[in-house]
Parts: sequence; C-alpha cells; structure tokens
Amino acid sequence: MDWAGTAAFSGGLFLLMLGTVEGPQQGWGSTGVLGLLAGSAVLLAVFAVVELRVRQPMLDLRLLRNGRFMALCLIPVVATCSFVILLPLLPNYLLVANGYSGPQAGGVMLLMTLPILVTPLLATWLPRRGLTARHVFGLSLLCLTAGVAWLAGTLAPAVTPGELAPPLITLGVGLGLNFGLVDGAVLDVVAPEATGTAAGFLNTLRLGSEALAIAAASAALVGLVRSNVATGLDRSPPTRPGPPSSPTASTPATSPDRSPRSPPNCARNSARSSPRASPARGSRCCGPVRGCARASRY
Repeated sequence: MDWAGTAAFSGGLFLLMLGTVEGPQQGWGSTGVLGLLAGSAVLLAVFAVVELRVRQPMLDLRLLRNGRFMALCLIPVVATCSFVILLPLLPNYLLVANGYSGPQAGGVMLLMTLPILVTPLLATWLPRRGLTARHVFGLSLLCLTAGVAWLAGTLAPAVTPGELAPPLITLGVGLGLNFGLVDGAVLDVVAPEATGTAAGFLNTLRLGSEALAIAAASAALVGLVRSNVATGLDRSPPTRPGPPSSPTASTPATSPDRSPRSPPNCARNSARSSPRASPARGSRCCGPVRGCARASRY
C-alpha cells in the first residue's frame, strides 16, 4: 500500500479545495489562502516524487504519456464543467431569481436528467450504423458545449420552462452519449496489467474534478455577489440624519391646575391611619404614609 502517496495526494487535494473555498471569504491575497494554495502545491509535488520512486505506486504516472488515455479521461472533466456543476446551482437560481416553487424547479431539472435514461441506448446503436467511438464522443462533447453555451444565453430572471427546455435537453443528451462508454474505452487503450490503475485514475479525476468545480463555482459566485453588493452600496446616496426630536414631544404635558396622581398605596395607608391621629404622630409614621400626608396638603 502506497501510504505516502495516498497521504500526499489527499492532503494536497484537501488544501486546494479549502483554499478555493476560503478565497472569497478571506481574500485571494491573504496569508491564509496563499498558505493553503502553497501547501497544496508542495504536497502534490511530493506526491509526484513519491509515485516516481515507489515500487508499487498508487498512480502510475507513465499513463500520463498515453495521449489517447488522457483524452478519454478529460471527457468526464468536460461533463463536470458543463453538466454536473449545474445540479447544485441551477435549482437555487430558479428558486431565487425566478420565484419558482420547489416542484417547478424540480420539474425543470428533469428536462436535463431524463435524457440520460435514453441516450445510452442511442450510443450503443450508433456504432452499429457505422459510427466509431470517436464520433460518438465528439458528438457528446459538441452537445455538452453547445448546451451550456445555449443555456448561458437563455438564463434570465424571467425565463420560462419552455425556453429552458432545449438547452437542458441538449445537455442531457450530451452526457448520456458518453455515459458508460468512457470507462470501457479507457480500459481498451492501456495494457492489461494497468487496467486497475487506469480505472482508479479515471474515477479520481472524475470525482476530484466535480468537487473542485463545484467549490470553484461557489467561490466565484460568492465573490461576484459580494462585489456587486459593495458596488451598489458605494453608489447609493448617503443617508442624512433627521432632526433631533424635542424632549417635550414624547413627554405628555401636565396641566397646572391638576395635581399629580398620588401613589397607589396612599389610599390604603390613609385608610389604615386613624382620623383622630395627631399631626405629630403622623410625622412619625412610615415612609409611604408620610408621603401620603404630604400629598394630601396640596
């Protein structure tokens, strides 16, 4: 087991994703983000050195010299950047910018995913009609590229599901055409003893590209929103404080001919005191009774 290579690769990928996510929060030029990206580069370089020296590497870097193998491995990366990246972001856009309900947004997303159930059958039928695997992959990449460009020109705050249907269906057809065919084609272009490493590299590149693409898109979206909000606040006119309120405006006026209301305990204390009590005894009473006596003089 290549523990050193596994640890270096996992650590480098983790630092790269963390630096990408923290970039908009802390700033791309901050010390923390630059340290994360630099640490990622160092660990990935250590991974490459370890894989070249270890007897049984986790990834045989000699596969990178195979042009056909690398071309096939990059097809899932294109699918990630054009299709997979829309799965977590497009529903939120439909809910927030267009006011769609949850079922409406889910129904729109089905336009992009349902073709995947049918087009793999088409991909197996086309080679029987004279098309090669290269033609099928080229058609798949064409649909993915055209679909994402079409969707970029269609998206707007008031877009309807009918306007979104053509580009989304095109994206679904593009992904379905290479769904499953890439794995078999990758194993056909490498030596039999390297099939395990080739399959592992393909899956690592597929899943790693998905994680990095979603993290990068989310970071870019956060940075764009923050920049637009800051620009809008700078352009907004400054607010002026209003005139100070008069202290007499909030305090109700008391008419001079009306005496202030006596404390609530006055009636109770006066009822307890005897009417025959002398003023001297009243002066020696407790505080509330004394206050009642003083209030009764006015």
